[in-house]
Amino acid sequence: MSGGKSNKRGTPQGGVISPLLSVIYMNRFLKRWRLSGRREAFHAQVISYADDFVILSRGHAEEALTWTKAVMTSLG
Repeated sequence: MSGGKSNKRGTPQGGVISPLLSVIYMNRFLKRWRLSGRREAFHAQVISYADDFVILSRGHAEEALTWTKAVMTSLG
C-alpha cells in the first residue's frame, strides 16, 4: 500500500482542502468532456457529485472509460 502522510501526490483523503481541489479537477475534466464532444460521441452524460462522478452511456461505456482514464492520467 502507498499513500498516507509520506505520499507526495494527490490530496489527503478527508483533508480540509480536498473538496475544493476535487471541484477544480472535476471542472477541468468536465470542460474537456464538453469541448471534445464526448457527450455526442459516446451518447453519454456525466453526473457529478462533490468529488465523484458517474458516466451514463448507451453502448459506449468501454470507450468512455478508456477516454476518462486517459484524461485523468493527463490531469495528474
